Amino acid sequence: MLRRTEGADDNATRGRKRDRPSGATEWGIPGFRGGGTNAARVAAPNAPPEIRGLQFVGGDGRPGNTLGVVAEGYDANGDPVQLEIVWKKNGQPAGTGNLLAAPVKRGDKVTVTVTPFDSKERGKTATLSREIVNTPPAIEGQEQFQVTDNAVTFMFGYPTRTGIH
Repeated sequence: MLRRTEGADDNATRGRKRDRPSGATEWGIPGFRGGGTNAARVAAPNAPPEIRGLQFVGGDGRPGNTLGVVAEGYDANGDPVQLEIVWKKNGQPAGTGNLLAAPVKRGDKVTVTVTPFDSKERGKTATLSREIVNTPPAIEGQEQFQVTDNAVTFMFGYPTRTGIH
């Protein structure tokens, strides 16, 4: 059985702390005194990464005005943190990465799931959800385009929940 001895003094160190790498914990066999073969240096266990901040940013989902997410990862061991970002729209896959790839319309339910990863372990997942309540009108087409003096007139359609008007 090994026992954890963090910086303990013994006869072999004569009152001095043992040299060890930063973050290392020294393990020894109970009942044995003296350094050398009875102690093994073991790095501190990896702590899973965390998400420290998560929020929606950007637009309303129209092309050129894409909805996005900003997340901040943290790792107690100082390991670099990668964020795995997965989007869903109405329960269906809708892309990966910081920006939502799929266009949205009123009534769509969007979720983004973010999982931190430090190349050794995944941390706890965080999820944000949003229902799209309204989007600005967009011009979908034009007919009878006319220029008269300083005026331009034309007919256009715009999408609504009941079709194009």
